[in-house]
Amino acid sequence: MAASQDEQDVISCMLKLPIEVNPSEDEGEDVDESNNRQQSEEPREGVNGPQGPQPLDEAEATSEFSHELSDEQTYYDVFISVGIRQALPVMNPYICIWCTGNKEDDTINGLCDSCKSRMRKDEEEQELFDKAIDVFNFTIASRRVRFYDKIEHILDEHGESRFLIYKGDHNKARVQVPGLDFVILNEAGVQTEYTLSEAQQELLMQCLLTSRQCHCQMIFLPDLLNQEFHGSPMEDLDLPPGHGDVASEASRLVDSIREVFFTPKHETCGSHYIYKFEMSRSKRQYAVSFSDKQLGWPQIVRPWEEYYHERIEDVTGTRNDVNDLGDKREVTERCVETDLERVREEDPFSDEYFKHLEMQMYLDDSQWITDDWKKWKENGKL
Repeated sequence: MAASQDEQDVISCMLKLPIEVNPSEDEGEDVDESNNRQQSEEPREGVNGPQGPQPLDEAEATSEFSHELSDEQTYYDVFISVGIRQALPVMNPYICIWCTGNKEDDTINGLCDSCKSRMRKDEEEQELFDKAIDVFNFTIASRRVRFYDKIEHILDEHGESRFLIYKGDHNKARVQVPGLDFVILNEAGVQTEYTLSEAQQELLMQCLLTSRQCHCQMIFLPDLLNQEFHGSPMEDLDLPPGHGDVASEASRLVDSIREVFFTPKHETCGSHYIYKFEMSRSKRQYAVSFSDKQLGWPQIVRPWEEYYHERIEDVTGTRNDVNDLGDKREVTERCVETDLERVREEDPFSDEYFKHLEMQMYLDDSQWITDDWKKWKENGKL
């Protein structure tokens, strides 16, 4: 798939690597081999076979890109597919996670000097950002330690990297998240392999680990968000999530948290969940998402109006275009309780049964959230 000059510039910026488009034989010798490699020679076995783009062979998949399967491990069909072009915008460690402008260092999800300076003068926004980043890092860590899916690195019909994620069985043994140290792009018919830095590898993995997680996070995050942003102890939350009656007004950073279900302005995603925060003191509103990276959107916190106009095509909700925090979890619990056994008896191989089983998995995993969060706050890791 040929890229325009604008796209070439974007790719070069994203990866911080040189891009050669249709190099001549002489020019081809000057390509920096430490950063990329033209695929005119024999490609890696199992990545691009003689019949065109093929899934990685078993030896390569189990060692470098995927999981070594045990006898007990089973996987369902592919439930998400992420192309490298979708992931590129979140793979640049040199962009500010707030304004998306350039920054000097490659700190993952860090701020540029200008945003750091501005936030030091805005205590409320600084606290919101710091807490949101902490929760995001926790969700990534939690996904890693309870990762039972399989990631496969293949080439798509354009000869570019694509990542297939197979849903696993959460009752089986957990498996280690694979490493992904290179990607392949096709520029004007020339395949180029790019070696990724550690920061780029981590950002690519964050994109993959957040895939299909927006609804999952709506199930297991309500209590945690109440504690961190409403000031409500998780163990004391016997009230419906989102009401925050057990916390005093003075202890609240955020006055209200709502779940927003919407159609995004995105080529491949038909629906998405995010949170809408309204601050206690300033009443400013923010979009907060711990799973936008799956869509190639790097920011975790944005002013609501900016996000609404740039990202949202249409909003569907039960009250004021949004739902109360915890509504998705309550609906999921009722759905699983009333329908899981029925759909299993009707057809245990149907898509409907798989959807219900997936919801049950998320509910089961949510039982670990309190202990995991305490461990995270104490040790900074799981």
